[in-house]
Amino acid sequence: MIATSRSTSGAGADYAGVSETARETVRRPAQAPSVSESFPRTSVRVRESNPNHHLWNNNGTWYVHYTVHPTPLTKSRVRMSLETKSLEEARQRRDEILARASSCL
Repeated sequence: MIATSRSTSGAGADYAGVSETARETVRRPAQAPSVSESFPRTSVRVRESNPNHHLWNNNGTWYVHYTVHPTPLTKSRVRMSLETKSLEEARQRRDEILARASSCL
């Protein structure tokens, strides 16, 4: 027969052989993240000092990239080709895509 120490004080009776620190951890319910804004949402930053923000050139073709947060705990990075070699056209297409992405969410 294996002897275990049991506490006879109400709440401790359920945690026989468990340290006080572990009991405190077990008693505290997990806190849900606070949602101050609606989700999903896009993460779009506009920086006047960098007119090419969200753009990158890959072997002559311009691409756009941005982040979408479907829930408070997840994120999704979106990257797509703008199918152009012109920087001015790439900026225009980027602005259209980001406006569309922001309005859909």
